[in-house]
Amino acid sequence: MGSKLIVVGTKTYLDSAMRSTLEDGNYEIETCESFEDATKKLDPTWSNIILLDLDEKDITNRQIRDFKRNHKGVQIVAFSSRNYHPELMDSLREDICACLGKPLSEEELLFWLNSITEINLDPVFKSNYPNG
Repeated sequence: MGSKLIVVGTKTYLDSAMRSTLEDGNYEIETCESFEDATKKLDPTWSNIILLDLDEKDITNRQIRDFKRNHKGVQIVAFSSRNYHPELMDSLREDICACLGKPLSEEELLFWLNSITEINLDPVFKSNYPNG
């Protein structure tokens, strides 16, 4: 069983080498234009991870919180060129598991994705999040 990466943003920021590495590591990659469209691409048979570009989209704390309430097992990894997002302070503290800098580092992204995948496979995690 692999993981599904859903990249939200008009640019994917995943170059061909990074895509190839991820696909070789059993990650299925899909892209979409909006955070709302990401919910349509979730796959209940896979571990789902949202890659969210905070620079491109006007995302609010409420949108992220509502998404996490409805999709408890889905993890969100954000990325941004900015170091500080005061408007998303609550989400960054509670709902987003990592916020990476741009340009994305393949090594850093793989570290976080592999860590998230291990958490999602943990039976204790699964029992705490039955919808995940």
